[in-house]
Amino acid sequence: MLKFLKYTGMLLLLAAITVLFCNVYINRSAAAFLFDDKEKLPENEYGLVLGTSKYLVAGGINDFFSGRTQTAAELFHAKKIKKLIVSGYVDSPYYDEPAQIQKELLKLGVPDTVILLDTAGYRTFSSVQNLLNQPWDGQFTIISQKFHNQRAVFLARKAGIDAIGFNVPDKHSGRVIKPYLREMLAKVLAFWEALPIREKRLNDEKTTTVPIQDN
Repeated sequence: MLKFLKYTGMLLLLAAITVLFCNVYINRSAAAFLFDDKEKLPENEYGLVLGTSKYLVAGGINDFFSGRTQTAAELFHAKKIKKLIVSGYVDSPYYDEPAQIQKELLKLGVPDTVILLDTAGYRTFSSVQNLLNQPWDGQFTIISQKFHNQRAVFLARKAGIDAIGFNVPDKHSGRVIKPYLREMLAKVLAFWEALPIREKRLNDEKTTTVPIQDN
């Protein structure tokens, strides 16, 4: 029993060190490319809005969703971005993250002619990777909360994409723990996915980024 406890403790310590290392490495790698002030944000051709559910499981609107859509609209109206790529997960006609974000952006005055849908954004890695398979001409501003942007910008720049991130104000700070704990583990996976030996990452997933047709 003592040996079991000893080795279990060692494994837990190793796991904790791994999580801490990956998080610190990714956060520091992305720090120079993240912005909180719209006035200091460079103008880019495209903004990438990372998907999330509009509604909470317990009911009500998800602050992460409303924050990203509101910020994306503000950046567009401030001429910090010219077009918005909306990327997210589609499970059924009743759960379609890109469509939900698109509808909200239209309500906020963003014309449908500048919105592009990526319905293959199964996760952050997919949303970033899908940019590689399109003939984009311009730089990217990724729009999400800071803890999420750190990982997204890290993955994008490791893939050779000229991307920066604009941090959506986080209303959840100190109140909701689960997203932050999940993000800590997601950064461990991101570190692995960004390793040079993971060359097959460029072809692992499909891309279905489709521009919305003009009215």
